[in-house]
Amino acid sequence: MNQSGYTSGEIMSMQADAIRRVREMQRRARQQVAPPPPEPPPAKPPEKSQEKPLEQKNPAGSPLSGIAGMLGLQNDQLLLLALLLLLANEGADPSLLLALLYILL
Repeated sequence: MNQSGYTSGEIMSMQADAIRRVREMQRRARQQVAPPPPEPPPAKPPEKSQEKPLEQKNPAGSPLSGIAGMLGLQNDQLLLLALLLLLANEGADPSLLLALLYILL
């Protein structure tokens, strides 16, 4: 036994265990850093010759257009207003909020 209270065999065992753990951590780190293998391209869906344009797929309009219509705003103005409120609640920079207000007008 030495001053630390461990035998030389115990110290060698702890060193070997530490080396094993380091190598395991390095292996995991390499797996995290390595780029994932590329995914195969998705299969092409069968083409339909009679597809409707996007505007005709949702004849009632988006939920935003209903809300915007009630408030007398356009969709982009409504989105800017929502962004402005969200940023204001998060404590954003006042100059950013003023810039968004300027764009909104």
